[in-house]
Amino acid sequence: MGTMAIHGHLAGIDMRYVHEHKYTANTMKRPQKGFSLIELMVAVAIVAIIAAVAIPSYASFQLKSKRSEAKTALLDVSARLEQYYSENKEYTLLMSDLKLPAKSGVTKTTVTSNGYYEITLEGSSLSTYYLEATPKGKQASDKVIFILDDDGEKFHYTPPDTKPVTDNSDSGYTGPNGWDP
Repeated sequence: MGTMAIHGHLAGIDMRYVHEHKYTANTMKRPQKGFSLIELMVAVAIVAIIAAVAIPSYASFQLKSKRSEAKTALLDVSARLEQYYSENKEYTLLMSDLKLPAKSGVTKTTVTSNGYYEITLEGSSLSTYYLEATPKGKQASDKVIFILDDDGEKFHYTPPDTKPVTDNSDSGYTGPNGWDP
């Protein structure tokens, strides 16, 4: 073994390598396992940013997807009104005449199947009508009101105290341009 120490080798270790890389028995480290606090904080920040964008987007999508319930209900009530008119030569202002459940205490209003909208039957006479679908319950934050009249004109409306969906007018009324806000 004495010859090994003379040649820079001690028990099979190349001393040139040890001195070159400054490794000794005390400074050799094991590989780290797990994540550092900085890495963990970066991952949490990335997830928070993604959630800040995705959650409002998803909530908006849910509100818009439930609008079809209002449109379907308006068309159903309108068809029932036209059927009633063909049999009686006048429109009715009572949901019960259309075989629809009226909202408790209000004979001109019914609620859609899932309760997201109230359908109100309005009319200045028995020869005209318009139907209005107003968001209620979980859908109330949508603020878009859908209207269908006896001529089949479709409107949507955003009350003036809320941000209009399709234009920047003060009233929020969009005119007879359909139901696609």
